[in-house]
Amino acid sequence: MAFQGNWRFMFEWPLPLCKDPAEALRTNGDFAAAEALARSELARHEKEKGRGHPDSLVFLDSLGTTFTCLKRLDEAESAYSESFASSEKALGSEHPATLARASNHALMLSALGWSSKAVAILEKVVETRRRLLGETELLFLTTEANLAIVLGIGGKTDRANELFRSVLEKMSAAVEPDNLRLETVKFNYNAVRNSKSSGRGGQGSGGGPRRYH
Repeated sequence: MAFQGNWRFMFEWPLPLCKDPAEALRTNGDFAAAEALARSELARHEKEKGRGHPDSLVFLDSLGTTFTCLKRLDEAESAYSESFASSEKALGSEHPATLARASNHALMLSALGWSSKAVAILEKVVETRRRLLGETELLFLTTEANLAIVLGIGGKTDRANELFRSVLEKMSAAVEPDNLRLETVKFNYNAVRNSKSSGRGGQGSGGGPRRYH
């Protein structure tokens, strides 16, 4: 998903083989029902399996997504943070779902102004995915692009621009020119350059999120 505005954050759904149970409701604009569904299912799974069980975390992730759509960023950060910590405990720090949750948590920290913490988390995800996936895999490049966004928001525009150029070169060779991720990376690269030329830092802002699987 992505914030529309100065930046577009590429959030991840942690479990590609398991759909977000509230996605259809959010797509139809029924965010109250999406939140109610996620809360009720989280409570049921918590009672049956425990709040930190991987099956329960799906609904915590769904809550985080709904809060993000509604721009209730503090609540979104809390949900992403809990999901990440619980996933790390239940599945391990290098499990694909844990890495996705770490990335989502970092992006929300950045949206709230905690750029240094966000950079530290994303740098770990980048290095882990570099080792596990290689430097040309699309998910790795997406993570690098998110790190570049966070660096740009934090005012480290030279490093952000260098990273964006590297990602664009590799991603352009791997996907079609109209690929949504590639278009998003180009958008964010331009946002970093514009913020540098104007002497201003950036902030994630604007309309509803989009999902990047």
